[in-house]
Amino acid sequence: MALRLRRGTNAERLLVTPLEGELVYTTDTKKIFAGDGTTIGGTEIAGLNSVVADTTPQLGGNLDLNSQNITGIGNITIDGTITAPQFEGNILADDSTLVFNSATQALAITNLTISGDVDLTEATNKLDVFSNHASTSSNIVLNRSKGTKASPTALSDNDNIFGIKFVGHDGTSYTGGASIISDIDGTVSTGNVPADLSFKVTNSSGTELTPIKLNSSGIIETNTQVNNFESSFFYSVGNSSNARSIERYRSRGSVAAPVVNNVNDLIYQDKYYGYDGAAHKMVVRTQGMVGNSSISSGVMSGRYRVRMTDASGTEKTYLDIRGNDDKIQIRSDLEIPQFSLVVGGIKHFENRIVGLDSNADIEIQASGTGDVVVSGGLRSDGIKFEGNTIKTTDSNAPLELSASGTGIVSATNLTALNYMQLPVYANNTARDSAISSPNAGMLIFNSTGTKFQGYTGAAWVDLN
Repeated sequence: MALRLRRGTNAERLLVTPLEGELVYTTDTKKIFAGDGTTIGGTEIAGLNSVVADTTPQLGGNLDLNSQNITGIGNITIDGTITAPQFEGNILADDSTLVFNSATQALAITNLTISGDVDLTEATNKLDVFSNHASTSSNIVLNRSKGTKASPTALSDNDNIFGIKFVGHDGTSYTGGASIISDIDGTVSTGNVPADLSFKVTNSSGTELTPIKLNSSGIIETNTQVNNFESSFFYSVGNSSNARSIERYRSRGSVAAPVVNNVNDLIYQDKYYGYDGAAHKMVVRTQGMVGNSSISSGVMSGRYRVRMTDASGTEKTYLDIRGNDDKIQIRSDLEIPQFSLVVGGIKHFENRIVGLDSNADIEIQASGTGDVVVSGGLRSDGIKFEGNTIKTTDSNAPLELSASGTGIVSATNLTALNYMQLPVYANNTARDSAISSPNAGMLIFNSTGTKFQGYTGAAWVDLN
């Protein structure tokens, strides 16, 4: 005969106090309870069919879900590693702050520590960063200190702050590439962290170069060449009357501790190169220099030179403007077509020299015993000096030698080889043919009879 326990519904069980060791079976919930003589309804006996009743259940071995799920509302607290091929749902921090929103696939992380690689999927090969704030600025902030995160300490001059490196694979390893690096550039103090920004590249020989560096003084330091540079345009707009300028500063010493220049120091120069078929050859350069006068506080003369190569390839100075002695030196001819050049009271325009000072003379004066030499003819109003001849240029106008005031027209140092000569005619017929309309006062020499003759206004008469 089968052993049967005391039985009834669960409600009926709660109306009795089972004796110690007495077993009670509920016909509606299908559970077994053991009495202890004092507990109303007894105490549920935990087992495989009643995990809920065990308030502190423990596993004696690994839990095999057997392709089943753990479902319900609650939390899983574990001190160890959760390994799974995939995870679905939100991720919360210890303070219940949302870290990962599974619906929007968005991370909201205040502090992220990565000790490993971040791989981009081959589907997109990109990392997109979006900011959708209406008025707040968006930044990627790279913080650097010595010490620890909990107890940071100050950086020192030349310490690296952060760098972004671009590295390529050479077939064996990742190497070379380019980088953007920021270093401390000066003394660090409270509220003041001076820093520079360098752009580094690797050349074809594998050497790292720093073509551009922006130092903490805001000065760009360059050491590079720009290829295929067609043209450059600079625009400055606005209603301000302030001048726009490109300023170049030069001193001895350093940027932080400049030292006074020496006379004739080269400030800056622009060089122009052309290709000769084998190499680039400098053909022109312009130089801004310190002048060769004494330098003192607030006083420094300037100098500007234009140098270029001649037809033989030799570099020469063709223009030298010196502020110390107010002089301009020009090596070769000065040609200014269709333009005028005004120097002092003299204006040079095309083939003319014009005086600008009212009623002032124009004086051409040689130095020392030198002469003023005119090649070709020299003409002044109706007079032309050509070789050893003085001619009139006005048709039928007389040539007049006139002394000023009481002065006389004289010829000195007359010799057998240096003399004055009247026109000579063979006879009266030759004279009258050459001088068809004589004027009173004319003098000639007639070879016939060896006579000096003068014209009275009515006839030729012999003077001897």
